Amino acid sequence: MNNIKNFNDFINESQEINEGTRHQFGKIDKKGNITSVYMHYDGYPEYVLPVLRKGYKGGKNVDYVLSQGSGSQLEVNPKKINFYKDDRDSQSTQSTGNVATIANYLSDVEDDGGAEYVYLWDERSKQWMMASYGERDLKVAEV
Repeated sequence: MNNIKNFNDFINESQEINEGTRHQFGKIDKKGNITSVYMHYDGYPEYVLPVLRKGYKGGKNVDYVLSQGSGSQLEVNPKKINFYKDDRDSQSTQSTGNVATIANYLSDVEDDGGAEYVYLWDERSKQWMMASYGERDLKVAEV
């Protein structure tokens, strides 16, 4: 390392790291079934909760997002989301579970998808629910 004059000499541009605050976005239906999709960026509550308040109040637009599959970032206007359109259809990018085994669902999306947060519209209680990394139960999201 004695020949390196600065950090930029050490890091190659092709090694740039683009990380995000990953999260799952979805719903709990009236039977307790969970369906969610992966979102890569800006999943922290300070960003997502105002977005939910403005674009997803009362569960509005949730089904549209679920039908499109995973995306880069949740947006107030769901038609502005950069959805990942690759070889997979939207069904294969969905995660599923049930509130009866919520700890299993939360563990799965954390371990398999790296979700740091989960945001779910609960059709039964008509509230946004959430969990953060390491939690094994949902709480009401202050939307």
